[in-house]
Amino acid sequence: MSLRSWSLSSWFTPLFVPLLLLLPPWSFFIKFVLLVFISTAWILAKTSSSSHPTPGNPSPHLCKSTCPTSCRDGVIAADQASLLVCLYRALPWVVISRKFGEFAERKLPPTIVVVLVWVYACLFGCNLQEADPSSVWDYESLGSFFRRKLHPGSRPVNTSSRIVIPADGTLTFCGAYTGGSLQQVKGVFYSLPKFLGRKVEPGPGGLLQKSGTCLYQTVIYLCPGDYHRFHSPARWRVEERTHIWGELLSVAPPILKNVQGLFTLNERVVLEGTWRFGYFGMVAVGATNVGSITIDCLPGLVTNSKNKYGTNSGVERRKLTNPVDLMPGQNVGNFSFGSSIVLLFEAPVGLEFLTSSFQKVKYGEHFL
Repeated sequence: MSLRSWSLSSWFTPLFVPLLLLLPPWSFFIKFVLLVFISTAWILAKTSSSSHPTPGNPSPHLCKSTCPTSCRDGVIAADQASLLVCLYRALPWVVISRKFGEFAERKLPPTIVVVLVWVYACLFGCNLQEADPSSVWDYESLGSFFRRKLHPGSRPVNTSSRIVIPADGTLTFCGAYTGGSLQQVKGVFYSLPKFLGRKVEPGPGGLLQKSGTCLYQTVIYLCPGDYHRFHSPARWRVEERTHIWGELLSVAPPILKNVQGLFTLNERVVLEGTWRFGYFGMVAVGATNVGSITIDCLPGLVTNSKNKYGTNSGVERRKLTNPVDLMPGQNVGNFSFGSSIVLLFEAPVGLEFLTSSFQKVKYGEHFL
């Protein structure tokens, strides 16, 4: 286990956790909530503590675009082995997500559902005026509100764009792939092969299919209050799909900044194919709470459940017998709670994005 993140609070953790769990006056639920809060808070505190190096606590190495793959993989492995990240990952997020999913799909009395939907909408700032249906009385469960549609015409798709924004959310990263590893946010990396669930070479002869092109990446975070459906960003053909079982950690930007390689840990569905410039990939990444991912063209796909071997890990990759052609703005699928969409696409070298990181975006808007 790495000592890279072991501050005073890290050394205190092994002593505090057993004490917290053994305190008899508190219920297990209260202890668990406190444990979740403390572990998450300490992970988020890593950035502020590491940004002020001292002689006894030197600043850790931060990878740049020029760092080799081995360097970045080492930083990712060291971060994932740190005590705080291990503590955070040790919490039963998959079980929590399944239980929350069962609750969200439960058909409760209409009055209770109305209260739940109204409180949720107010808490997370959901725009009910653009929702279809717009009345809170028309939802039979909290889960049906998560998957709400939009009124026709509320998101006009930009027809002059090569790529449009596929989902409402926050753009956490966009840019050209410079080799080595992909980026969750600027300066925080994850492995391309692990993310796609297969051995892959990003250059010519690998993902890239044409000369004069490079690989670009876009990450969009859907917060709990955002519209949860995602759409095709371009005209392309889906030829393969990969279901990768995994964890259901939070993908909120503060967590993404502090857990290297998080996207390779979570459950995800990878859609790969081609478009006018070559390779095109769209990845739906699951996250804490419901965690379910639905893909319209894959009705048999079931996520947030154990695989056929009864475990929460593994990779299942299939070529589609009948490839699916998608048009810009066409519905692809939905999340049952906030999560992330990652686009990987081949395009001519030298493209510049008009949008910047941590900018709010909406489905159908011009992107490229």
